[in-house]
Amino acid sequence: MWENIKPDRTGDKPLYFQIKQIVAEAIENGILKPGERLPAFRKLTRDLDVSMITVKQAVGELVEEGYLYTRQGSGTYVTDGYRIKDGDICLVLPDIANPFFAQLAAGIQSAARELRRSVIYYCTEGSELRQEEALRAVIARDAGGVIIVPLFCQSLESSVSGLEHAGIPLVFADDYPDWSRVPYIAVDNELGGCLAAGHIIDKGHRRIGFVNGQPYTNTNKKRLSGFRRALAEAGLPDDGSLIQVSHLYGEAGGYDAAAKLLALAEPPTAVFAGNDLCALGVYRAAEERGLKLPGQLSVIGFDDIETAALIKPALTTVAQPIADMGRLAVEMLCGGNAAGRSHLILPPRLVVRESVDVLGSV
Repeated sequence: MWENIKPDRTGDKPLYFQIKQIVAEAIENGILKPGERLPAFRKLTRDLDVSMITVKQAVGELVEEGYLYTRQGSGTYVTDGYRIKDGDICLVLPDIANPFFAQLAAGIQSAARELRRSVIYYCTEGSELRQEEALRAVIARDAGGVIIVPLFCQSLESSVSGLEHAGIPLVFADDYPDWSRVPYIAVDNELGGCLAAGHIIDKGHRRIGFVNGQPYTNTNKKRLSGFRRALAEAGLPDDGSLIQVSHLYGEAGGYDAAAKLLALAEPPTAVFAGNDLCALGVYRAAEERGLKLPGQLSVIGFDDIETAALIKPALTTVAQPIADMGRLAVEMLCGGNAAGRSHLILPPRLVVRESVDVLGSV
């Protein structure tokens, strides 16, 4: 068949993409059989009249998506028993540029690769309309399953009902609605908030702020609930002026909220940021005011993204098992040790670094 493939060199589609599409369709239509070996790359370059780089890119993506697999020293083969529906795990999430979601997606991708399944990404960018469109697209492609990091909105429940009616398995990851009747996986956010506040309290701080930005989800509300619980258990007042939730997103939200806290007549001596991106904003707000970290202001975050260990001072934070969450979400969806579980709540872990100091240590 290879001699008859003639890529269109005048069109807009890259050559590698055309070859990839042709091979994928040949597998789906049974022209290439499970277990069948592809010709050597050098033969493919001659037959298709393309470069080695083009062949390697096309084949590499087909391996990544589960159509093909390589056997060391033997060659490249059509995946045994491949079915396109099994290859589609859709991932719907708010922001792939956010380091937390990027790490979660990497965990999902790694687990899916082991099952020889592909992952199709839909980024909602915090838009209710885009989330609704993404979930309609999942139904339209008759996906094998979908993992959703949800945006809470009026249309979510009806979209979930549509997925259920279409027989598409789904799992909520990182956050879930209170009405959720479908499997979900998340960290114990309330416990994590309690751990963060408790660590600061143990260092002698009594005037402690909380900051967050958008989107302000159930996850963030539970972290604030844990923060407040720790204050109550320590006999400290719950001062509403020390809780600031910005209308801005991520680091900008942390900066905006922290600026308001630090402008108070009696600012806090420590701040719990609802996520590590917000903590970066707190750092910037403090540095602009000439405050030394952690001597004059202690900061603790939540998530333990990769940047947390790299900034100065290294950020003390509450770690989520992000890669495990991704892997277990795939298992809940596709089978594995977590299959059949209606929900999983994972334990958070305090990671002590350099950004929280004993009160008055300067």
